[in-house]
Amino acid sequence: NVKDAAAIRARIFDQFEAASLPNVSAEECKGLLHFVIVGGGPTGVELAAELYDLLKEDLAYMYPEVAKYASVAIHDVAPGILSPFDEKLKEHAMASFKHREVAINTGSHIEKVARSSMHTKEDGEIACGMVVWATGNKQCPLVDSLELSKAEGLPRLLTDDCLRPLDMQGAAIDHVFAIGDAADVKDGSLPTTAEVATQKGEHVAKMLNTDQRLPFQYKQHAMIAYIGDQDGVIAGREDWTGASAWFAWRRKNLQWARGWRTKVMLVMTWCLNAVYGKEVARKR
Repeated sequence: NVKDAAAIRARIFDQFEAASLPNVSAEECKGLLHFVIVGGGPTGVELAAELYDLLKEDLAYMYPEVAKYASVAIHDVAPGILSPFDEKLKEHAMASFKHREVAINTGSHIEKVARSSMHTKEDGEIACGMVVWATGNKQCPLVDSLELSKAEGLPRLLTDDCLRPLDMQGAAIDHVFAIGDAADVKDGSLPTTAEVATQKGEHVAKMLNTDQRLPFQYKQHAMIAYIGDQDGVIAGREDWTGASAWFAWRRKNLQWARGWRTKVMLVMTWCLNAVYGKEVARKR
């Protein structure tokens, strides 16, 4: 959410400020400016890509003396990254990250995260300035406290096909709806993604406006992941990598925006960022 994004941004600047102090050694700079993303799914990969772009395209000009020590690494317990994507696309993403010296650590078991380091089973203590956890989900206390039917594994609220939560006996509770990561359609096993949440939200709005109970049907759209430096991958389209995938990713982000005012402002921001650099790197 926005609060998390603001905290990440503040942490990045704090680390660069600390690394810029005259009494900090080169080895200490490397630790302060080593940023770790835990999770090799689309969220973790896109975060690592955006962070890499920010470090190399913007902060490198703001902190020229220490920017050379900045590094980004992805850690995941799985044997590879971007598991929902085709094998050739995974290989393309791995090669792209390797070319930009973004470290990919698969089969990495995180044992402990401390204030200025992370401990893994394979490599022991790793000095780092920030660790972002981008893997796994946990329900909020409200969902945990509700005595309703829940899914096995990740205990999401079970709903019928009209998105109404089910009580402990499996009966739908009318005039109540559960959507997003907090809920799953019974026997549906839908992923916890923004795409699913958005389609559910639009479906509930339609039912409220028409006063009808309509069965929800999820429509799977193409999965797109940005991997940095105007490059990306699209699930199911092995020929769509590089600039074409990056353009498709931008187009999808534009489609997420609600209202023409927001869309126009978003495009203007992209253009200004391309000319003058990202605003996020210039305002504290």
